[in-house]
Amino acid sequence: MKSLPAYSVLIPLRDEAHMVPQLVAAMAALDYPAERLDIKFVVEADCHTTLEAVEPVLDQPQFSLVVVPEAVPLTKPKALDYALPLARGEYVVVFDAEDTPAPDQLWRAVRHFRDHPAVQCIQAELVIDNAAESWLTSLFAGEYSGLFGVQLPALARWGLPMPLGGTSNHFRVATLRELGGWDPYNVTEDADLGMRLARAGHRVDTLAIGTLEEAPTHLRSWLAQRTRWMKGWMQTFVVHNRRPHLLLRELGWRNFWAFELIVGSMIVAPLLHSAFATIVILSLVLGWSVLGGLDAPWHLAYACIFAFGYLVPLVQTCLGLARLGQYRLLARQALVACLLGPCVACHGACTIRTAGSSFLLGQDNPPCRPGPTRQHRAIVGDQQSVAPCPVQADRAVWPSSKILIWTFSALNRYTSVCNLPETLYDHRAVAVFLRHNRHDARLYLGQAALRHRGGGRLARGDCRWHR
Repeated sequence: MKSLPAYSVLIPLRDEAHMVPQLVAAMAALDYPAERLDIKFVVEADCHTTLEAVEPVLDQPQFSLVVVPEAVPLTKPKALDYALPLARGEYVVVFDAEDTPAPDQLWRAVRHFRDHPAVQCIQAELVIDNAAESWLTSLFAGEYSGLFGVQLPALARWGLPMPLGGTSNHFRVATLRELGGWDPYNVTEDADLGMRLARAGHRVDTLAIGTLEEAPTHLRSWLAQRTRWMKGWMQTFVVHNRRPHLLLRELGWRNFWAFELIVGSMIVAPLLHSAFATIVILSLVLGWSVLGGLDAPWHLAYACIFAFGYLVPLVQTCLGLARLGQYRLLARQALVACLLGPCVACHGACTIRTAGSSFLLGQDNPPCRPGPTRQHRAIVGDQQSVAPCPVQADRAVWPSSKILIWTFSALNRYTSVCNLPETLYDHRAVAVFLRHNRHDARLYLGQAALRHRGGGRLARGDCRWHR
């Protein structure tokens, strides 16, 4: 193999000081020349404990620290967008705090990129390493094995749009910068970026080299995580469907309907399954009084659809676990299969909660933090968390800032749907501007609304934050 190129690794951290020792050990174990590595810890400026935990390892040349200025939105993609221009490598990968990538993952990704010049992004496989901890982690491990070992490779092989996983995404840096990086307001920025890669005509592939991840160990954490995912899928679906004619022209009929089915089903399927399960239960309890007005063939058709909806993910899960050689988890799936109904009902509850809290009430969903399994590996006992960043205090001082940001975001996105680089610049600029000049912010938004009504276009130069 030819000489290895420089490879950038972006690791966003927030309130995860307890994960730094394990993370540094995982990065040090990478089988890649240290002089070719550009590992950047991307930390928000107000996360003092995390900054203090990172500073002792900065004496090693491959490690560096990127301090993200305190500005809304306080999201992972915003932090990654800030760090992307500083990446020195030809390729870049994103890892989370709890990730333990395979030591040979980077050079295998380089070889795959060089063997397939058309491939612009590679999704490495994510494997749950605490599957035996509880029934919840077993369910999560089975789901991930089917998703990253069966479903995503199939989508890549068929050339269909692929929603990326939240970590272990490898990119050609030039292509990622050309696309404008990540959407800072989308909480599933990976799924959105996968769709934008497809719209740009770029090929995405998978890599059968694992990254160990931790599954949520408590139902409350699981619900919080799924609620955030559901919110991001809704954002992705709505944003890309604002101009369906343009989406159809860029994707083509085949990929257009694949996108609608893949992302749309993530949102609709839990609701449909929950509603149908409720109808079936009522029908059984009430002696088929709910469905009694229908003919018997319809009953059979409904039952077949219902069984098919549960059978497909179960088969996919079993195939994924068998492929990984995790046969001890196959026996558990028979028990876990009995929990698919409640699991889908929980997904439905997450969908309703997301629609209400995120879009109607304007509330954020907290991220899922690494649990005691990984914290034990980090040799910190059973510590659950560190001091939180003062986000709520900032909102109390300035409660209208979020509304102003959302208003600007809606105006800007509506007028420049596919001009993402400009949108990202405007979002960053207005975030800084709103912090320093509240009166002019309202004036600016009013002028933007007038330009929008008059058929104007919000451009990068319109943002006067530098005053």
